[in-house]
Amino acid sequence: ENAGRGSNKKLNRANKKERRKLGETIIRLTQLGTHDLPHLRRVKKRRLQFKDQIAALNSNFITDDIA
Repeated sequence: ENAGRGSNKKLNRANKKERRKLGETIIRLTQLGTHDLPHLRRVKKRRLQFKDQIAALNSNFITDDIA
């Protein structure tokens, strides 16, 4: 159980790091006034997926702590 929790925490940190990088990419593309809107949409969608994964992992942490 604790081993799983440790790997979830590592995954959560990795997800947060990747989400931050995607956020920086979005800012950079926006500042450049990119004309590649499909690419920008894909990056935003990917960032949202990471947000959902982080939320799911966090809800698992809370559930485990209560139990």
